[in-house]
Amino acid sequence: MALLFAAMACLTAGATRPLLLVQRTSVTRQLVRARRPRAPTTVFARMASTACGSVVEKGGVCNDEGGAGAPPALAGPPVTVGKAVSTGRLRQAPNLPQITRIVKMARKEMYLDGKEAEKTLKEKSLNAKQRCCRLAARKLDVLTKHLVVPLRDYQRELKAFLRDLHPFERELVRLTLAARERMGGPSFVSVLEAADTLRKEITAAGKAACAQCPDLNGAAAATAFEAAQYDLLVEMLEAGEQVFQDLDDVGKLVRSLPSCSSSEPLAVLVGLPNVGKSSLVGALSSATPEVNAYPFTTKRLTLGHVDASMGRRLQVMDTPGILAREPIKRNAIEQLTFCALRELKPTAILYVLDPTGLGGKMSAAEEQLEVRRELREAFPEPLWIDVLSKSDVLEVAQRGGDVGALALDSGAGASE
Repeated sequence: MALLFAAMACLTAGATRPLLLVQRTSVTRQLVRARRPRAPTTVFARMASTACGSVVEKGGVCNDEGGAGAPPALAGPPVTVGKAVSTGRLRQAPNLPQITRIVKMARKEMYLDGKEAEKTLKEKSLNAKQRCCRLAARKLDVLTKHLVVPLRDYQRELKAFLRDLHPFERELVRLTLAARERMGGPSFVSVLEAADTLRKEITAAGKAACAQCPDLNGAAAATAFEAAQYDLLVEMLEAGEQVFQDLDDVGKLVRSLPSCSSSEPLAVLVGLPNVGKSSLVGALSSATPEVNAYPFTTKRLTLGHVDASMGRRLQVMDTPGILAREPIKRNAIEQLTFCALRELKPTAILYVLDPTGLGGKMSAAEEQLEVRRELREAFPEPLWIDVLSKSDVLEVAQRGGDVGALALDSGAGASE
């Protein structure tokens, strides 16, 4: 962690060239002193020796001439969030009231309004039949409105909440919902349409019931009809349990998304799948990203924190892997990474490279460097730090050891 803070502190010192960190595999979970990888990773060795500029080492910041000094106090600009509203509102997403609570409140309002209506109707020159019919119609109308209005209000509140979010958080929600749909979940549009359909069906049934009230014959018939229609309308609402569940899932998903602070420095880890980003985030910060022995385990953004001296705190974000392909071919999960870089304007970008070849064909050296070039050109402003991961795998290979056994034991090559 001290190394990462030292790297971030280079912002104060005016560092403009890329930095290099070297990370061991997920078992050791620590940064080690930078060293040049040997064959068969000559492409990374060349990059480490020429393109990366300064090297962050334990105990200080080494410049190109080899001098070292104590790292300055962590400073540099905080996260830039633009002119719109600030970030950090995702956990304030509205909560959907439960069906049981809606029914309870609707029944209460129906009873209270019925009492007031009964007093008003007695003052009018109506016969007993007319009063009973009008009272039944009034109570069913109140019941219908209080069954559908909470659902309507929640939909409006949720859409207004999403519309007023910071651009990053709004785009994050959109891409996360799109990724959920891509994995077989319901689309946000279909969830809202189902809620609209449920409201319209209950409203139509309530209006039809009210329209039948004038034809009722006496108080007994009105009371029986009112009870039957009450049961029907409540059953219709309860039959829409899946609609409520889908809407509630959207709210829970929004509240579970990472909520970045605009007042704290942010380091975003990027790279191809299976290069070790999640292991590094888990080792450095409070985050607990999922780590498995296959690529594309990371399907969402994960935010952790690193405590510093004097109460300062650094945000560290894990991102889904990016493949070396045309931007138009990248899916919603990959777009989450670009969304974070584009909208949050992080203080630092940590580009994680795996020089071992254990990440698979998709994460070959040429592919990693191609994505690196693309990101460097697209996002030149943040401090850039190159991280060579799984360095102990190279050490074992150099000694002629069993790299496969190390990978199985430690999770090397399986950090995404």
